[in-house]
Amino acid sequence: MVTPLRCGRLTSCFLCVSSSLFGKPFDGGKRMDHGGPQQHQHPTEQQQPYHQQHPAMTRLYEVHGEVASLGPQVCTFSGLQDDRDYKRLERELTRLLLQVDQVDTEGKPELQGARKRAAQEVEGLLRYLEENATHPSRAVIEEVSDEARQLVDDRVVAPQRSGGTAEINDELVDALQVMVLRLTQVKTEGRVPLRKARYRALTRLCAVQDVIEGRTEAAKRFSLAVCPGETQQSPALELMMRPPCFSHSFSVFCVFRYDLGQNNSIREIEAVRAHVSHLRDGVLRHCVMGDLSFRPKAELQGLLTHLDQVDTAKNPCIREARRRAVVEVQAIITFLDLREALARRQPGPGEHPAHRAVWLVLGSLSDLQAQALGFDGKRVDKSYILLEELLTKQLLALDAVDPQGDDTTKMARKQAVKFAQNILNYLDMKTDEWEY
Repeated sequence: MVTPLRCGRLTSCFLCVSSSLFGKPFDGGKRMDHGGPQQHQHPTEQQQPYHQQHPAMTRLYEVHGEVASLGPQVCTFSGLQDDRDYKRLERELTRLLLQVDQVDTEGKPELQGARKRAAQEVEGLLRYLEENATHPSRAVIEEVSDEARQLVDDRVVAPQRSGGTAEINDELVDALQVMVLRLTQVKTEGRVPLRKARYRALTRLCAVQDVIEGRTEAAKRFSLAVCPGETQQSPALELMMRPPCFSHSFSVFCVFRYDLGQNNSIREIEAVRAHVSHLRDGVLRHCVMGDLSFRPKAELQGLLTHLDQVDTAKNPCIREARRRAVVEVQAIITFLDLREALARRQPGPGEHPAHRAVWLVLGSLSDLQAQALGFDGKRVDKSYILLEELLTKQLLALDAVDPQGDDTTKMARKQAVKFAQNILNYLDMKTDEWEY
């Protein structure tokens, strides 16, 4: 089995499922972004032994225990609606929902409330199960996987079965690389099941790439031992593209390479990002105080050199993780450079008005970049929307600047436009919820 990359949201999901009958019901995963347990207020009725000993309450607690045992399975299920496990989970949850509905509350409001919460908890799990299995991102993952499987079958497996020669060329390698990139761009919204499905599909495809490029000859030899019923012409590629055999072969020869939770390169990148975050906070803190003496530019350049030396092993996720870390470092460096340039600027009386206008915009952009560097929210936040609007206004202000034939102003305006666009791109990167 493939271990999920991170378990924070899984733990949170389980805590939601196993909360008290008198607490908030499972909400279909909406609270899964919170890493810690949900704190619930328990009404005083829960403390009364009469209700706890009532047959209806006893039955509800029994159902609640079964729901708690199914919760982690629901929260990690990464398959589709026609999968055996999906049907089993759906059947079990539906059975529990019917049992909750049959509990006799004798018209007592307290018991009715407990039954309602129990029903909502089961319904939440059913909804979460269905949402993940039918999520548009899940459909994209399956679509790309099917395309890759068909491509490998047409170009490699089928020709070898018929005694011909497999068409392994640059065109095939490029086609697989495009599919890998498509998988890395699938949005999972932080959902463990979607992340798990994307991770498995991406890992399978990367393993196929390795075999095609001739970098894992051992995998070809091993594949024959995985499914001994295959003929000698059955290549490792065919086995890898079939999930039943892949799950075993993957765990043996490439788990440590593609499990990003264990990947040394990712650990290096994360260590650099943690250090960058510390430096960024220091830079922003000193800028607020008007102190420009804190300029860890040499240290930041050293981090860029370190990132350049990180081995990505042609893994698209590691490459993207490194690229994003590089962007974070470069954003701080450009921020420091502009701050220093603004502090040194001494406009003369003969300065061109258009050139002065560009510098005024750059001053505003520097302040906005400080906000972008310190932003730690989501795109739906009002602060994000406002920041994006202010940056767009600065672009419009630059567009309104008339250089009047002054080459220096033309160059300055061009650089200012690029600077504003880079801030927007940086802000977009920080909020796109990309994951390994």
